[in-house]
Amino acid sequence: MLHPIPEKESLPQTRESQLRASMSDRNAKLVRVLHSQGALELAWREQFFAWGCDVLHGDGDLLIRYGMNKIPRNLETRPFPEYVWDQLVDCNPHGEEHLCPHCVHLWAFGLYTEIESIGGLYYSRASLRPWFTETPLESIPASHEEWDEYLRENTHARLSARCQEEKITLLRRNLFAWIARYEKWILSQEGPHYRNACVANLRESPLPGSDLQSLWALAGSTMRRHQSDAAQT
Repeated sequence: MLHPIPEKESLPQTRESQLRASMSDRNAKLVRVLHSQGALELAWREQFFAWGCDVLHGDGDLLIRYGMNKIPRNLETRPFPEYVWDQLVDCNPHGEEHLCPHCVHLWAFGLYTEIESIGGLYYSRASLRPWFTETPLESIPASHEEWDEYLRENTHARLSARCQEEKITLLRRNLFAWIARYEKWILSQEGPHYRNACVANLRESPLPGSDLQSLWALAGSTMRRHQSDAAQT
């Protein structure tokens, strides 16, 4: 006797609709944050707060466990510890892949990202408005005060950015892609509940901590797509 093969069970329509609606709402919120300068800067500060929690993790510093090199603080020359990440990235936005060294320097007060032969961007913890340096720095400032002094002496660092849009986009999308990979690792190691708990007490938080990974991944992919579209026009 032949028996009909039962169709694969599916979620009740109402539950399936709820899941689709929930995903749609989440994606829409990510897009809203990405396209709102105020909300995006709040997410940037939220990211720094999350990194601070990772440093103080009960089982050890997660930044070190991820593979970053920690340079300890020194009261005389280095008031804050510095975390450094080195990797190779594609520094040719058009044509064949060309790998270049990419460095990320992270402090409690800000972040500096640099790609050899492209330049670098400095961001303070409080703002996503970058300062652009056309050539990699020979000596990286080690404190907020040193960065302030460097930026005052090199005011062209921001003004020159107007004619360096392609380089800045390449630097930004590689930085956001790096943060997204780090946050993906955090979620795989500690779970979304950990990341949400990290930022639960923030007064102004535009999205749950577990959505930071998706936000930075979306930011990086959006910039890559725009850069690719610009190259084809």
